[in-house]
Amino acid sequence: MCSISGIIDYKNNNFDKELVDFKNLLFHRGPDHQVIIKDKNFFLSMNRLKIIDLSDNANQPFKSEDSNFVLIYNGEIYNYKELKKNYFSDYSFKSNVDGEILIPLFKQFGISFLSKIRGMYSIFLYDKKNETSYLVRDRFGIKPLYYNFDNKHNRLTFASEIKGVFANKKISREPNFKEIYRYLEKGMVNATRETWFKDIYQVSQGCFLKYKKNEGINEFKYYDLKDNIDEDVDKDKTFSLKKNLENIGTLFEKSFIEHSQFDVGAGFHVSGGIDSAIMMALAHKNKMKDSKAFTFSFKDKIFSELENSMKISSKFNFIHHSSYVENEDMPNFLTNVLKREYEPFSSLRILSQHHLYEKFKDNGIKVIFDGSGGDEIGAGYNYYLSPWLMDNFENSPSNKLMDRYIHLTSKSKNFDNNEISKKILGNFIHFNVLGKTTVDGSVYEKSNTVNNDFKITNSEANLYLDYPFKSYLRNAQYNDIYSFKLPRCLRYTDRASMHSSVEARVPFLDHRLVEACINVPSLYKILNSNLRFILKKPFEKILGKEIVYKNKNTLADPQKRWLRTTLKPLIQDLFLSSDIKTNMIFDQSSVKKLIENFYKSDERVNSFFFTQILLTELWFREVL
Repeated sequence: MCSISGIIDYKNNNFDKELVDFKNLLFHRGPDHQVIIKDKNFFLSMNRLKIIDLSDNANQPFKSEDSNFVLIYNGEIYNYKELKKNYFSDYSFKSNVDGEILIPLFKQFGISFLSKIRGMYSIFLYDKKNETSYLVRDRFGIKPLYYNFDNKHNRLTFASEIKGVFANKKISREPNFKEIYRYLEKGMVNATRETWFKDIYQVSQGCFLKYKKNEGINEFKYYDLKDNIDEDVDKDKTFSLKKNLENIGTLFEKSFIEHSQFDVGAGFHVSGGIDSAIMMALAHKNKMKDSKAFTFSFKDKIFSELENSMKISSKFNFIHHSSYVENEDMPNFLTNVLKREYEPFSSLRILSQHHLYEKFKDNGIKVIFDGSGGDEIGAGYNYYLSPWLMDNFENSPSNKLMDRYIHLTSKSKNFDNNEISKKILGNFIHFNVLGKTTVDGSVYEKSNTVNNDFKITNSEANLYLDYPFKSYLRNAQYNDIYSFKLPRCLRYTDRASMHSSVEARVPFLDHRLVEACINVPSLYKILNSNLRFILKKPFEKILGKEIVYKNKNTLADPQKRWLRTTLKPLIQDLFLSSDIKTNMIFDQSSVKKLIENFYKSDERVNSFFFTQILLTELWFREVL
């Protein structure tokens, strides 16, 4: 719903005007109202995108009656009406906005109030009496929050986007080569709390930072999915799949209804898949008015989900809009998107996402429903087959396991039988040898373009993942939620939507729903060859079997085609120039050879790694 940013300094309160351009840098996130808040120990800025209670009474900051507590936040608290009813029936609120509930909650429960709220949020809270500041991020990191802590001067700077942190001109802009290494060698994006900038960090998912005068800064975890899963359910012979599926269906509908609180126009990001179909079905069931459906597509039908999206929209009486991504000015568009994201990304697909959200804005939409998280909690990726098989191997005689797998896949529309062995290998490698697969788990051999010296210098940047569960599939889902897929998807969605002053809501990430899905025994998550069975079955009646059990298509885009055509001039300009910025990272002769091979033949070249080289060089030129 907005941006928050600020500087906290308990020693030097002389905040020069040149240090604090937060408001202008993050204006796109909240163009409806801007405010600067100054105090002895802090300088805060807040830009509001009006979503709930459009009156000025709902403007931030929020303050306690005695002005001891000051709070600004970005996001939505979906259960705020329930909290008002349960704890503050006699409290006199000044507005009907959700965020006003936060200070009363803190006063009553302390920082443990975080366990009582449901939503997406990044929060700054200041306690004047105790000279203590808190930075909070929601359970799964839906809303971003970046910071820098100057140990020498004990100065904390934070913002909703990295560019906002650099409003403090005293913070140097230096590359973080460890994170660059993870990107190039492991294919990881946003897998850690580090960023591409040295000494710029994210507040971790489900964590808060506490900054107290004379005590420095410390991070505390208030929520972790692994603490809310009981694996004893896997051995529970009384486990009822039917009851659990009914519970999952009920939880999602409750989540969707809570997410449907707004006083502005709303729309749906429709991909033609099950996630958007479920949300549109519930919108139709609950008589949500004046909502629109939007799909990004491509003129080449091989990449298009437009036909399926239009069918779903028609079924539930949505007015459907489409946006074709065939931008002839692709080099400039790519450069602009990189500047918005402020860090490189894993695929050129997000260009389509940015283009689509611009169309939302043009049609007067301020809230969109997005399906992020559905694949992670529902076990919807093809590469989940491997850990699913490994789980079943634990309880099945080895001589029967492959027979079972062949039986399940031979009649499945989800898998090409001629590619089964490749899938098994790719899936296994994805979870055992990081950096040997693309983002979708398929096998590839990377081009040897990264300098050995760079590899050696930054090799300690390897990822050390957590495997808290006995179940291989749960571990795969857990790491996708915290390290692999979900963090980067949420970043892309946030930057694309907020650049266009549109708020994206993700009903699949209600923590109660996530816990219920992850807790289902592995055996039932992929059933009768159906990925995401636990999210499909509860909505079988409302959607119809044709939609529910439609063959899952991996969303594709013409990435390789763009690289060979509209982006070719940019690539040649970057890498054939004498002013290469990434000499310390890439062997330029190898890069030029890769480029030559890519353009002179149709020989298979890994377009993901090719994209990584392009975006790395472009980042050094345009962002750093």
